[in-house]
Amino acid sequence: MALSLGDVPELHEFLRWLRARNGRAGGPRVRYTGADLPGSLGSPLPALEAIAAHLDACDPEALPALERARELVGRLHDPAPMKALLGYPSADQAERDALTAALGELSARIQRSARAQRAAGREAGHAVAAHHLRGAWLLDHLHRSFTDEGIEAASTYRDLYLAETVLHLLEQDPAARVVLVAHNWHVKKAPEPFGSGELFPAGHHLAAELGTDYRAIGLTSRTGRTAVASGDLTGVDGFPFQEAPLPPLEEAAIESAFPGTAPWALADLRAAGAATDAAEYTRMRMADYFCDQPALDCFDAIVCVAETNGTAHTRG
Repeated sequence: MALSLGDVPELHEFLRWLRARNGRAGGPRVRYTGADLPGSLGSPLPALEAIAAHLDACDPEALPALERARELVGRLHDPAPMKALLGYPSADQAERDALTAALGELSARIQRSARAQRAAGREAGHAVAAHHLRGAWLLDHLHRSFTDEGIEAASTYRDLYLAETVLHLLEQDPAARVVLVAHNWHVKKAPEPFGSGELFPAGHHLAAELGTDYRAIGLTSRTGRTAVASGDLTGVDGFPFQEAPLPPLEEAAIESAFPGTAPWALADLRAAGAATDAAEYTRMRMADYFCDQPALDCFDAIVCVAETNGTAHTRG
């Protein structure tokens, strides 16, 4: 999970609950898997480690390229993901280019062998390895884009991979139902205007591929507190987010359409087109501010809770 979000105790508590639920007899088991780019956006090293056994067994001639990529990544790797990301622009250009070339070679080799692996009955394992490597390659391009275009455009490589992970899971198990848990910005279906163009969130890619089988459900709150980026994004001095108060509701915000008395409410926005005041709600909460984001264009449904608070990590 990106940006150290996998470190929060609430997530670990949820996973313990999920394991306990799966351990009880009756009902379908619920699997959990990461969907984000490798290394919490910091380093592709975990993805390279994940494909080593597959290449050793299926394409040993690719191992020199893998070792070259590992060695180059090792020079940029840092246990603090954001420190690795923010340190990338200062890395030697020749080393950055060599890493991109090595990852490109590995990607080409694994694509070239897909048909042979399918014929050998190793299609599933090969698909998993190819997806790991795809994540490493996209993360490298995120780093390069971050240097040249800024984090807004660079982060769309992440959205592409989030969507591809969902599609990969569906290819492995077409009967599965996948719940992608991510920030509203990532799951929404509408592109985000940016400069003279647009940024495409994961939900936009999924809606294009899956049509009405994709349901985008936003989550927001009327009051409370939220988490915002801290002054130290590297995470060296602790969790890279801190708690901040939510601003008062605005009339044009979709949150103001929900009753203030209910602990939570779910609105089916697909049925909201007939509402006479639907067009009035053009804004929505985003971290500790409101943004121009018509909820009816972005989501199929909205869950609004009465109050939110940050994880304990955001108060330390």
